[in-house]
Amino acid sequence: MSGITPIAKIERLGHKANQNGEDELLPPRSVVRTYPEVFWQTRSQRDRLCAREIEVPMTRPSLQVIQRKLHLLCLSDYSAESFTSGLVAVTDTRGRWQAAVDTLYRLAVCQLVWSPSLPDGQGEGEYILSYIEELSRIDPFPSNDLSDAWLGLDVLATKVARDWIEKFEVIENLGAFSPGLDEVLHERFCEFGVPFEVYPVSRVKLFD
Repeated sequence: MSGITPIAKIERLGHKANQNGEDELLPPRSVVRTYPEVFWQTRSQRDRLCAREIEVPMTRPSLQVIQRKLHLLCLSDYSAESFTSGLVAVTDTRGRWQAAVDTLYRLAVCQLVWSPSLPDGQGEGEYILSYIEELSRIDPFPSNDLSDAWLGLDVLATKVARDWIEKFEVIENLGAFSPGLDEVLHERFCEFGVPFEVYPVSRVKLFD
């Protein structure tokens, strides 16, 4: 897949300049963000800088399904869109969107997934996290072409994740749940500041 333009870092969350040029704190639950020219944004969206967080059902993915996702990512790469199904047993599309964003963000922060879609050296760290942050503002289930952004990011398990999957024999057991891997994931999430008990760690948002 051709390289994807990395997303610029988010700047000055929760602030904007007023008419006098003074820094002004935005109302709660509102943020102002700046964007570069990216391939999936329409002209009208590039003109919109404000986004609001969405309240969605708090049905979180279990460690068992996260393990199975990691197992699949050891076998082949999958698009980010594949995370919108199979994580939570809900029909609500926003709940599925939230689960996808949270799981992708959590695994990327913990260096358990990387993307071969991004240019060399940019498949991990800030670049993939910036892309996932952008997906938190792009509904994967609309009737327009915005969902292409979800198809534009392929994800693979890192060596750390592959070693764990092999160590706990998840591959040999065809993705069966491993209590040992459960414990290791708990520790990893805590170590990287995204404990499993906290959900979501990255909330989906909508343009106003």
